[in-house]
Amino acid sequence: MSASIVPAEDTIHDSVVTITGGTGSFGSTMAMDLLAKGAGIINTFSRDSAKHDAMRRRIDDPRVRYFIGDVRDAFFHAAPGDLFVRKAPASTVETLVRAVASLWGDEHPEIRVIGSRHGEKLRETLLSREEMVKAEDQGGYFRVPRDARSLQYELFFDKCEARTASLPDYASQNTDRLSAEETKDLLLTIPEPAAQLERSLA
Repeated sequence: MSASIVPAEDTIHDSVVTITGGTGSFGSTMAMDLLAKGAGIINTFSRDSAKHDAMRRRIDDPRVRYFIGDVRDAFFHAAPGDLFVRKAPASTVETLVRAVASLWGDEHPEIRVIGSRHGEKLRETLLSREEMVKAEDQGGYFRVPRDARSLQYELFFDKCEARTASLPDYASQNTDRLSAEETKDLLLTIPEPAAQLERSLA
């Protein structure tokens, strides 16, 4: 009977890795090392959106995914296969335009509505109404339990569970809407517009 040592690169190649505190100096260095060794997907958790933006500029790789939040929430509140959707406010294009114009000193910008482009969606859907039926409201996010039903569809026809999806989709048109002032505050948390504004006022 013989045994062999498997190189670390072989165990990392195409694997899915989660890094807690992934935007810190240790986490970001580890992410770059794992990318070099061929990791398939790297999930980074951080509570600091500005650090996420800075790391995204340094590491321009689609294999790295960024999650806002405390990974400990997943350990305490999640089961394998659960889907977590963070509650996020929305802003209309008009509100965003007015907020940007206001930051640069124009309180009454001229806005012309020219309509929607063909194929352009009017809203962003984060949870479908079918998912909303099962979703649990956990404060800052929704938890959707894993769908563990059998793929043997004959069971569905013999023992049908009829439930009506009476709730609407959770989408950008029915979440909290930001005002122009709230949008300005949010924009100033993003390093690029904050730095550009500071340069323009200097």
